[in-house]
Amino acid sequence: LLERGYGRVAFLMENSNPTANANWGNRLFGLAGELALLGCEESVRRLDFAPNDEKALAALMRSKARPDAIVCGNDEHAATLVKALNRIGRRVPGDVAVVGFDDIDVARATTPPLTTISQPVKRLAATAFKTLLARIRYPNNDPREILLDAPLVARKSTCVSPKMIW
Repeated sequence: LLERGYGRVAFLMENSNPTANANWGNRLFGLAGELALLGCEESVRRLDFAPNDEKALAALMRSKARPDAIVCGNDEHAATLVKALNRIGRRVPGDVAVVGFDDIDVARATTPPLTTISQPVKRLAATAFKTLLARIRYPNNDPREILLDAPLVARKSTCVSPKMIW
């Protein structure tokens, strides 16, 4: 986002699903930390409303604290947010960039297609299975954290210039 000129970043965190919020809290923490390390002077703002809450969204987009990019905890919320932004007369990415997480089919089907973080689902499943088998075989070993690459898939929802080539 910073490389594309965005600096006022918000994270959409609907509080209706506590399980999702635990995972999304980690995503928010990671996003805020990474942007801080890269020199973003503003902290990531947390938004606590549903992606289709047009009243809250319109108020946010009229405010002085209006973000120029909104990151969502998953692609479904990002796609819903894009539709809501269009309904209130805001363009993606012209007025605000939108980023999702998961890289599911809806990310490619949304207009414009969503920039997203691609989760390596097959690799996650295989790693979890192997880790479970190792845990059963060696129950006294300490738990450990395993990190897998989750690449950014840049698409048009974060394009800052119509001249950018994808």
